[in-house]
Amino acid sequence: MTVWYAQNSSVDINSAGMWHDSGGNDQDISTSDKTIILCANGKSNININQNITCYSISTAAEGGTSGGGFKIAGSYMIDGHVVGGSTFCLSINGAECTVVISGNVTGGSGFSGININDTTNIITLNITGDVTGGSAALAHGISVSSTTLAHQITIVGNLKGGTHSGTRGLTYGNLNMHVYITGNIEAGSGTFTPGALPFAGTITVNDGCIINSETSQATSTVIYNPNEDGSSYIRYPRSTGNTLDYPLQLASEYIKYGYWSGGIMGIYENFSGLSYITCSSIDCDCLWL
Repeated sequence: MTVWYAQNSSVDINSAGMWHDSGGNDQDISTSDKTIILCANGKSNININQNITCYSISTAAEGGTSGGGFKIAGSYMIDGHVVGGSTFCLSINGAECTVVISGNVTGGSGFSGININDTTNIITLNITGDVTGGSAALAHGISVSSTTLAHQITIVGNLKGGTHSGTRGLTYGNLNMHVYITGNIEAGSGTFTPGALPFAGTITVNDGCIINSETSQATSTVIYNPNEDGSSYIRYPRSTGNTLDYPLQLASEYIKYGYWSGGIMGIYENFSGLSYITCSSIDCDCLWL
């Protein structure tokens, strides 16, 4: 990979003289391709005002200076990964827009890969790729500031917590927000590192698996639509040291809502309203409707 380093703060990403390679040669963003890492290089408020193609945008040092950040306030596409470093990599705010990302989103060593911090305009974020938390307490994959706006996030890929205690793949506290995931939600390797932690709002999980760890649940309350072919499952660690997968087969017309609450897994039966069964998170050998 080749790294290009930002030279100025608070300018458009395509402004003249904005990008230099490691040799100090001027580079034109219009020629960027999937071999190019666009490093913020400590420069902040780099405004993405067009579609871009790259290997990644990054606020990690990448051989230069860590920090800085990119921002977006329009309906543009990033064909590349979003890599957090010591600061947020990408902040979305300033206008109602739809942002499309074709690549993975990763939290960094300090803050989230993506931060949606608009409390005035509705943001739609569509990601095709995995979203993973980072290695610091606030380095979530995606974080969303508290608001009552009906932001919407769609992820076609897996959502996983990070390596530091409390670091999540996705965290938000928005009663009106909805997240749609086609893929797995998986706990990270740290203590309390859920793939998704909605303090409010709704998450819908389609087709994937919910994978808990010994130190963290994968998610809190979700609407769960397992795959009818039997490939979907809920995984629990067991006190015997191995794991137990509950296969969810031939039951999507019945099993619609799954949640984790205080170590208890409940599966609600769609046809009977409030009817449910529960199972301890450890050493439970069956889960049947």
